Amino acid sequence: MFEALQLGPFLFRSHTLLLLIGIVLSTELFLRLAVSEGFRIAIFLKKAVWFLLGFLIGGRLLAILLLHRVYTQDPMRILIVWDGVFTVVGGCIGFGLVLLFFTWRQRGTFISWIDVLVPAATLLIAFDWLGRFFGALSYGK
Repeated sequence: MFEALQLGPFLFRSHTLLLLIGIVLSTELFLRLAVSEGFRIAIFLKKAVWFLLGFLIGGRLLAILLLHRVYTQDPMRILIVWDGVFTVVGGCIGFGLVLLFFTWRQRGTFISWIDVLVPAATLLIAFDWLGRFFGALSYGK
C-alpha cells in the first residue's frame, strides 16, 4: 500500500488521506448547497452526533453485509471496528436515513434534501475511489 504522509507516529495512507479530504469537501458542498436552497442547517449543528453516528454505523453495517461470509465464520469480528472494514456508500445511506428521520420529525420535505445530498455524496464517493486506486486497493484481479 502506498504511504502518503507520515507525521510523527501517525501514518496516513493515500486512501485514508483522500477519504478525509473527501469528507471535508463533501460536507462543505452539502452545507453550501443547503444554504443556497434556503434550508435551515441548524439541524446539523444540533444533531451533528446523530449524523456522524448514522454515517459510521451505516458504513460499517453495509461492509459487514458485503463480507457476510467472513463474519458468519467468526461473528466476534463484528466487534472489531479498527480493522478498516467500512463502505462510504453505506455511510451515505446511513446519513440519508438519519436525515429522513429528522426531516420526518420536523415535517420537512426529504425529497428536496436529497437534491442537496446527492452531489455531496457523489463527490465523497469519487474521493473514496481515488484513494482506493492510489492505495492499490481497487485494481481488480
